[in-house]
Amino acid sequence: MSTATATTCSTAAIVLVAPPEDFEMPSLRDDVVPIQVGCNKTSLLRVHTTVLIKSSELLKNVMKPEWRTDATKPIDMSDMELTIFEAYCGWLYTGKILMDTAFKNAIIAAIIRSTIDHKMYPSLKAVQIIYAGTPSSSPARRLMVDFWVFSAKPTWTGLSDLIEKTCSDFVNDLVRELIVKRGKPSGVLQRPWVEDPDSYRVDS
Repeated sequence: MSTATATTCSTAAIVLVAPPEDFEMPSLRDDVVPIQVGCNKTSLLRVHTTVLIKSSELLKNVMKPEWRTDATKPIDMSDMELTIFEAYCGWLYTGKILMDTAFKNAIIAAIIRSTIDHKMYPSLKAVQIIYAGTPSSSPARRLMVDFWVFSAKPTWTGLSDLIEKTCSDFVNDLVRELIVKRGKPSGVLQRPWVEDPDSYRVDS
C-alpha cells in the first residue's frame, strides 16, 4: 500500500468534524508511552497512557505487564501507517476527526490490506460508524457491502439483528447487492415453494 502523501489545498479538502457531545477530554497527567510507528525507526510517537488505552482493546492488552515486560522500549506499531496512527491519536485526544481525501484513501487501503493479510473484516460497529458519517455515494459504504456480499458466512455475528447492529441503509444496500451479484437462479434449480409447498404450512 502506498503511503498517504502530505495534504495540500490542491490535493484534498480538509474539514475538522467536531467531537460528539459525550466526548471526555483525557487526562494529560499520566506517563507517556513511546510508540514506534511505520518502518522508519525515527517515527517515534509519545502518547499518554490513559489516552492510549481508552478505546482500543488491542492497545489495552499491549499495555498489560505480561505483554509489555520492558516499559522503556517503544510499543511496536511498525505495520501501521504513520499518517493514519497520528490522526487516530489526534482523535483520542480531541475527539475531532480529520476528513482529508488522501487520509481517507489511506484508511480504505489499510482496511483492505487487513482483510487480505489477516482475514479480519470491519466490525458491525465500524459499519455503523461509516454509514453514519458518509453520504450514500461513499466508496467506503460500498466496500462494507462488498465485504458482506463476497465474504459473509452464516457464522458471522449480528445476522439475527443486523439492522440494530448496523443501520437500515446498510441492510438495504446489502440486500440489493446480494440480488444483483447473485443474478437470477437458473431454471434447473427447483424453487422450494414448488418442491416442498407443505414446508410453509402452519401446524395447528
